[in-house]
Amino acid sequence: CPTSLLSNRFSNSQFRNTLTPKTHFVRRPFSVSLALTESDSPKSLNPDPQTLLQDLADSFDLPADYFAKLPRDLRLDLNDAAFDLSNGPVLDECGQELGETLLNLARAWELGDTSTSAALAKKLPLLESSLTGS
Repeated sequence: CPTSLLSNRFSNSQFRNTLTPKTHFVRRPFSVSLALTESDSPKSLNPDPQTLLQDLADSFDLPADYFAKLPRDLRLDLNDAAFDLSNGPVLDECGQELGETLLNLARAWELGDTSTSAALAKKLPLLESSLTGS
């Protein structure tokens, strides 16, 4: 009987579909996590020095064991960078007071001294008035 044949085929295909694994995709809305825009604002070209100094100070807020946990090669790189900073034109480019603070910060890094580093970093936002115009 043709009807029973169709019904068997339907049943078999229906049965096969339940055994076949299916991949389900959940559709999520598309979102952009970062966007760039143009700005005519003078602040975009000349950011507020106070904000920059505060951001710098915040980035130097290191855990007490930060330097000790660095791998040896990174500690050597840090020492080299601190040495280069201390022998560079920091005072000329940053002004006397800020320059000295940065040099002392570099020395603290060379010694792996996070407490001195943190104390010096906290001073950075207060030194805006000592910046040079260059």
